[in-house]
Amino acid sequence: MTESQPAGPPAETGYVDVNGLHMYYESYGDRSPLVLLHGGMLTIDLNFATLIPTLATQHRVIGVEMQGHGRTADIDREITPAALASDVIALLDHIGVERAHVFGHSMGGAATLELGVNSPDRVRSLVAASASVRPDGLHEDPPRRTSPTSPRPTGDSRRIRSASRPSSPPCPPTMPTPGAGQINSSPASLRPPSSSSATETSPPSNTAHS
Repeated sequence: MTESQPAGPPAETGYVDVNGLHMYYESYGDRSPLVLLHGGMLTIDLNFATLIPTLATQHRVIGVEMQGHGRTADIDREITPAALASDVIALLDHIGVERAHVFGHSMGGAATLELGVNSPDRVRSLVAASASVRPDGLHEDPPRRTSPTSPRPTGDSRRIRSASRPSSPPCPPTMPTPGAGQINSSPASLRPPSSSSATETSPPSNTAHS
């Protein structure tokens, strides 16, 4: 089995100014347009380098680096699927593409679904990989990542992890310690010993015997 080789130099590179964003893109091939939308903390190369040579034999592959990623600087705007999708539409308008296939991964998959729902006239077909289809598919905690290439939990895995996490039961009240050195605080240990098993130790007497 032969491994795919990374993509060679793109046929076209450039920046477009859309929605206040100076956004980088590049393209390969010259057939039906296919837009690639990378995942969070990734870039065109990190996400798609080994796929582009094969895809470019059948498509005009258009790679996009979205807000705050790769060669596209961040702006004072929340990163949402709707905002990212609007940037893609503006890019297509700029380069003269009426309709395109769209393949998005993770964060890019969310933008892909947004395009399919709100701009179906601009989409020929779409593939959303590792994307949540409902808001509760996103975990409330940000994922911990050590590097841009470390594994990222998928939308489904985050939803399953969140749904399967049991709620913490209330802590029981602290019971009084029955005596010095006592470590068992169960109710049975709090009962006083019976007279038959009780043993008293008299303190030593200081009275001298004649």
